[in-house]
Amino acid sequence: MSSGEFFGMVADDPNEKIKLKTFHCEIVNDHDALINEKEFPFIKEINSETIYENYRQIKNEVNNVIKNEIEGLMNSI
Repeated sequence: MSSGEFFGMVADDPNEKIKLKTFHCEIVNDHDALINEKEFPFIKEINSETIYENYRQIKNEVNNVIKNEIEGLMNSI
């Protein structure tokens, strides 16, 4: 395959058949429009410390959700 080309295959189930399961496409870029695109404005500096803080926060929130769900299940027994 050439650059910009992609293909795929999807699965269906017996109750919802899909006639076209495979596809092949090509991304066609408008190079003039890409040259004239505006850049995104700078919003926030991100560094390793910020990424690690976000990781820890998400991990703690997921652990709290799991803990609360387990407690709820144990209380319903």
